[in-house]
Amino acid sequence: EGNDPKHRLNLQSMIDLSENVELSCWFRAVSELPNTNAQVPGYVTLDAQLGWQALQGLTLSVVGKNLLHEQHPEFGSPASRKEIQRGAYAKIQWSY
Repeated sequence: EGNDPKHRLNLQSMIDLSENVELSCWFRAVSELPNTNAQVPGYVTLDAQLGWQALQGLTLSVVGKNLLHEQHPEFGSPASRKEIQRGAYAKIQWSY
């Protein structure tokens, strides 16, 4: 609390590539935390999701997180913090 970044930028885009395929991207840029004891630098990252509506109410997706770097810190002191790792996963969404 009280140690928020001075600048933040979020850009989000969603586009239908075809009748049943959608691409979503989320770009974020965050400046360093002002508390110099924490030594948390600013970072930029990109998440993306490619989804396919296989059937009415059933969507299959592939999601990539933190695609621009292998990892980045978001909070905590250098000695104890865990960094956010790059990752990917598959997603199944069923709506009824």
